[in-house]
Formats: sequence, C-alpha cells, structure tokens
Amino acid sequence: RVMAYAMLDARALGDWNANTARAATTAYARRDALDATESFFDGFSWQREGRFGLSYDVARRAFAVFRERDDESIGVTRVRTGERAYDAAISPNEDVFAATERDAPTTTRRADGDGEIVASYVSVDRRSDEPRSACGVGYVRGGTMLACGVDGAVDVFDVTRPGRTPAMRAETRSRDDLDGGGQRGLVSCVDACPTENHLFCAGSYAGGRDAIDCGVYDARAEGGRACSWSARGGGVTQVRWSVDGNFIYTASRRSDDILCVDVRNTLGVVYALKRAAHGTNQRIRFDLEPCGAHLVTGGVDGFVRAFDLRTGEEVGRTQVSPNGACVNAVSFHPYSCAVAGSSEKFRRLACVVGERVFVDVSGDDSDSDDSDDSDAVKRNDFGVSFWDYPTIEASWA
Repeated sequence: RVMAYAMLDARALGDWNANTARAATTAYARRDALDATESFFDGFSWQREGRFGLSYDVARRAFAVFRERDDESIGVTRVRTGERAYDAAISPNEDVFAATERDAPTTTRRADGDGEIVASYVSVDRRSDEPRSACGVGYVRGGTMLACGVDGAVDVFDVTRPGRTPAMRAETRSRDDLDGGGQRGLVSCVDACPTENHLFCAGSYAGGRDAIDCGVYDARAEGGRACSWSARGGGVTQVRWSVDGNFIYTASRRSDDILCVDVRNTLGVVYALKRAAHGTNQRIRFDLEPCGAHLVTGGVDGFVRAFDLRTGEEVGRTQVSPNGACVNAVSFHPYSCAVAGSSEKFRRLACVVGERVFVDVSGDDSDSDDSDDSDAVKRNDFGVSFWDYPTIEASWA
C-alpha cells in the first residue's frame, strides 16, 4: 500500500461506526505485567507530518514511539524516563519531544534510537531558588519556544537556550493582580494558537468549580494575560484551540462536559459536548479533526464519540473497548491516506485503552473475587489500536 498525504487536507469523517472502519491494525497491549496497578498506555499524539506517534507506557516508565513500516505493520520503540512522566509534547520542527517528569527538569529527547536527551529546562522558584518540576508542557511560537506550566506561572524557554533562565515568565496569578481575573493553581496543560503563534492557552488545577482555571497569554507582552475564565470543573486536564483560532475547548476532571468557549466573549459557553467522564480524575484526552469539522473523545464506558463542531451535536459513537475499559486518549493522523489504485480515502485514528486498576481491600471475599474477574476482563482490552475510517470531500465554513 502506498500512502499519499495531502498537505492541505479538507477531508472530513464519513460514515462513523465500527462497521465502516477499514483494516483495524493489531492492538499493542501490555502483556508482561497485567497484574500491576499501573499497567497501561496513557495518551497519544502524532508528529505534525505523521512520521510517528507517541504514547506513554506507565508500567515501564517509558515513552512508546510508533512508526509505520513499509509492510503496513507498526513498529514500536521505547524511550525510558527516570520518573513518572506528567505530560509530553512533540516538536513541530524536529523529531524530538519534550517531557515533564516528577521531581525532574523538563527534557527534550530524540524520538529515534535510544531517546538521547537533547536539552534540559529547569523551572526555578524565584523566592526559594529551588528547582520545581513542571506539570503541563507545550510548544509555542511555531515550535521555537517551550512552555512549561508550574504552580502559578508558565515558564517559556527558547528551545535553543536550555538551562535555568526562561525567555519569559507568564505569571498566572500574582500579588499585583487587582482585577480578580488571575488564574489559580498548578498549570496542567498548554496549547498554542494555530493562527496567532504568539498566543497560548493554559489550564490549571484550581481547586473549585467556580475558580478561574483557564487563561490566554500573549508572548509579545511578556506573558501578559489576554483573558481568563472558569471551566466549571474539578481542574482542567486539556485545552485545545479550534483550527480557526476563535474557540477553545476545555476538559476537566470529574466532568462529563467538554466546553466550547469563544475567546472573543469568555463570559458564556457556546455549547457543551457530553461524554462519559464523570467520577474520574484520569486525563481523558480528546482530539480535533485536522480540517476542523469534528471533535472525537473517549470515555470511561469504552466508547469513542464524534461531535460536529458546527452544531455541537453527537454524530456517532464506536465501542472500542467491548468490556467497558476507559478510552483515555484518541488522536487523528494529520493527513488522509489513499490506497493505490483506489479513489477511496481514509482517516486514521489512534485509540488508547487503559486505566489504573486498584486492589479491593474491603475484606468481602465474594465481592473481591467478582471485582478481580471484572478487572481481569477489562485488562484484555488495554493497549493502543489504530482504526481507519472513510472520509468525504467537504468544505467547512
């Protein structure tokens, strides 16, 4: 099969159900430690040109790099980290990725070979002069700067100048914040605006439903805050700009809603997209179709749901985990693919199934046995799988 990629891809999902998916590839599951509490893959993202995909193997504390081979199979290499990773972001300009780890500086590593560390970026507490580990990370300014979210600030480093001194620090909340619009808490996620590369959005764990936990910052004004609002959840786990740069989608812990907010008027919500995520603190990541037509998200019920972003309505769902395990991440391949000799094109979607499984210590043997059996069945679905869905030629206003 010959893969042909269109640099300007305006194809949207066609018929959205499991029956129309073409040649779902074999799932890459955790098989060597299925009795462990943390034995699953977490998150997934594609490199901007689709050369590889990146997920985190929690049990091995290693990033798994997925690459397509010439024979259509998927090869997996692993890049080990020292501590538990919080977040990762792939550089749009090079085959490297940045990762934040517990009690460690933010590092960039090569996505090929043995994962050699290219650079380290250290966020420092200005009052105590002690290093602190970042939680959320993302590339901004077209990949020339790396934004690292810490408690109360976002340190923005020049990727060519690693070390302890950021090029800019965006204070999300300071003592001089008199307008009451300061963003609270540990910054957990960062996303760059696709149309204005000097703008970026940051979400945080603010600690309350009414607390301000989202903000947009301007790198031209030394990280000055452009606007801020509350995502109305238990702490923001993901923020994502729309492809036109006018809307921001936010997901929160213990909330079924993915909120769409117009950055030109953040006082209200345009619409809320419903998914199954209530009652969990796990990050359940969503993704936007490259042409901007649909948003796709997983859930704790094993389903993947697709929404039309023009109306906010659900247009279909697919059960990726037959046993009801959590789908913690979905990610679109950046381009459509075409089969040689055929006019039909497909959109590849990566789905990650996995969640923490805790031991029942209640003392009731019968209930414990039933719970263990249920967890063992769920673990059979854990892994990363790839699905190809048909696309249609469409234009979107």
